[in-house]
Amino acid sequence: MKERMQYVSNLLFLTDLCTGTTFDTINFHNLLLLVPQQFTLKSTWWRVGNVLGQLLNVVMFYTQGNEWSPTLLGRIMIIGIALLILPLLLLICLQPVIETQERKTKNGEVKEEKEKEDDSNNSKTSCCTPPWIVFFSVLLRVTGKGMTLKFIPIFFVQVHNITPLTLTLLVLAGQIVSVFSPFACLVLARSIGRPQTMVLIRLIEPGALVVFGWWNNYYACCIVFVLFLGIPIGTRSIEKALLNDYTNKKSRARWNALEAVNRSTWSGSAVLGGWLSGMKHPDGWKLLFTSSAGTVSAALVVLSLLLVGGDMVVR
Repeated sequence: MKERMQYVSNLLFLTDLCTGTTFDTINFHNLLLLVPQQFTLKSTWWRVGNVLGQLLNVVMFYTQGNEWSPTLLGRIMIIGIALLILPLLLLICLQPVIETQERKTKNGEVKEEKEKEDDSNNSKTSCCTPPWIVFFSVLLRVTGKGMTLKFIPIFFVQVHNITPLTLTLLVLAGQIVSVFSPFACLVLARSIGRPQTMVLIRLIEPGALVVFGWWNNYYACCIVFVLFLGIPIGTRSIEKALLNDYTNKKSRARWNALEAVNRSTWSGSAVLGGWLSGMKHPDGWKLLFTSSAGTVSAALVVLSLLLVGGDMVVR
């Protein structure tokens, strides 16, 4: 049993390494197959794949021309789509393993250990429990960041006239930071606590958005952009651990599904972000980043509820 699950985990790690990104549906099923301790490692492989993808972009821009050419950009996207074939083939290998496991469970050959539920946790049904606080916080945060995240490269091109190679190097630096940030966040969480770490690290996001909108300094924006991409994402594993600690095993699948739907809300707010970024008004970018910073700050206020109240203090 352990050897089979280890095989599944290794297969998922290799898939994330090859793609550098995962669809929400695939990622949701991955979370169900991995134990909580492996979530940080899986996310690390995913980010390593992102780093390798950006290195490939650097090579392409360096050798094919450092300019915003539709032909070159189309060539890069075609290469990225072609690289998806290998991880898709690897994911097909999961199906026989899952089917075998399901048959064993139905035949009674593998019995799940009876879970010892914490009565104090199960008795909390209000929307002020840690899972609901994290849920609403993520909802607001994804909505706010969705307004700007996809348009920050356009901001750099229009406002700072950045070249493709320079922008790719900035994203590469952010991805490298994101490889190590989950481990740094875990170390910090052991020292000051998980809620304190999440709130402290997430302060970077509204601060970065304010810098983009109000401080028109090229070097400051570049540094903040790297920090914005690399550090806050390190708290994802802490959020996942918090969710697992405050929900019983039978309801974790529902929470993971709810989180997957939650994180897809950025596409709706991106419409508003696209409209604001396309405004002819000279303060269009300032209005966009200010609105996004306000929404992300509201998410931070909701997340801060983990710090108050007797049973809300989660270590």
